[in-house]
Amino acid sequence: MAWVRTILDVYWDLRPCAETQALYKSKGMRATDYWKYELEFLTGSAWTRNQDFCSLPNVEYILKKYKENPIRLDEEDKSRLAIGWYKDLGLHHVVS
Repeated sequence: MAWVRTILDVYWDLRPCAETQALYKSKGMRATDYWKYELEFLTGSAWTRNQDFCSLPNVEYILKKYKENPIRLDEEDKSRLAIGWYKDLGLHHVVS
């Protein structure tokens, strides 16, 4: 789903992997903490239906499916987003 790529691109721009992992490490946390808490942050986020969000590419599916503001994903779409996130991290075996 193209919307997953769009959301992940925004996420990575706002929370770069190397910098975010370095922050976790500086606090004595592990990679598994990063995976857990960042995935919870990403899938638990609520997105404001505003001009900036609506102008993102490939979000038509989200705008059509979710009418509320803020937008909160259901479990099915959270799962899709999680799979994309794990794949971006190179953790393909986690979602296979």
